[in-house]
Amino acid sequence: MSVPPLGLKRLISIEFLPDDTALPDADTCFLILKLPIKHEDFEEFSKNMMVALKFACCAFGDN
Repeated sequence: MSVPPLGLKRLISIEFLPDDTALPDADTCFLILKLPIKHEDFEEFSKNMMVALKFACCAFGDN
């Protein structure tokens, strides 16, 4: 999946998830990126983001 050549018609919103949520999530219908607010460091956040991206195709529609 990629961004259309002329860009998006709407802006992407960012929401912050509660402390007990480890993995980032997205609501693709409404262009919302949901990010956890608690990580020990950038490496932990980066690792969790990669896990979420890797398994995003398996969870489509499970929000």
